[in-house]
Amino acid sequence: MLHCRPAEVNSLTSVVIITRGHQYDRLCLKSVIHSKACYIGMIGSSGKVRQTFQSLMAEGISKKTLEKVSAPIGLDLGGQKPGEIALSILAEIVAHGNEGSCKPMKYVKAGVLA
Repeated sequence: MLHCRPAEVNSLTSVVIITRGHQYDRLCLKSVIHSKACYIGMIGSSGKVRQTFQSLMAEGISKKTLEKVSAPIGLDLGGQKPGEIALSILAEIVAHGNEGSCKPMKYVKAGVLA
């Protein structure tokens, strides 16, 4: 269930869509896709995401508009536990907001042994 009205979504808002069914994903995504949210992400398998996107394109939402959605959501941290999945989602949101590279810091900053 969407807990905020799209009019309340602004450029400081990150939207994470996590539902139990394709129809709810589609409804939630449809309600925020044209918002000013700085980040929109949706959890789900590649097949679930593809099906949701195809349904929305059939309703007239462009592929270019859907490209701003991060789906499946999260960074590949290798974890499967709920806390690890939550961390991967939050890490992606932070990286997106800060234009982070998602690379290990030892490769981003000059190493201490250099």
